[in-house]
Amino acid sequence: MLDPCASAELTRGCPWDCSFCSAWTFYGRSYRKSSPVKAAEDLASIREPNVFLVDDVAFIHAEHGFAIGEELERRKVKKQYYLETRCDVLIKNRDLFKYWKKLGLFYMFLGLEALDEEALKLHRKRVTPGRISRRWRSRGSSGWWSPSTSSPTATGTSVASRSSANGP
Repeated sequence: MLDPCASAELTRGCPWDCSFCSAWTFYGRSYRKSSPVKAAEDLASIREPNVFLVDDVAFIHAEHGFAIGEELERRKVKKQYYLETRCDVLIKNRDLFKYWKKLGLFYMFLGLEALDEEALKLHRKRVTPGRISRRWRSRGSSGWWSPSTSSPTATGTSVASRSSANGP
């Protein structure tokens, strides 16, 4: 699926300090963005048809993602993109991810480290399942949540019960 694939970094760092992640220890919770023009130049210069955007958390700021996308459209860059982001960023910036789907976004790795509020607090995620669910539904989204998590605080029972509770 990813072969042949190049990688590109549009942003570096993360403003959160989740307990399981090392990005914030390297960058001190700073978040730096490349200019949209420079990012589009870099992506346009890639020969491979697939690009894995290796940002720590893709598209935290929607305006930055839209500006890069507009530059890619202007240059008529056609690629398939893969990226990693947080569930709450996806929901908050839903229109941006729809736009990038039109640009070639093909696959996303979503952070879902825990399914209950207590475990999310332990991970310092600063989000609750209820908040994610309310945002998801308020944006007219529906769907079946089928989470897969490696969190030591999640059990098969809690995963199954939360998954069923959040189904259609």
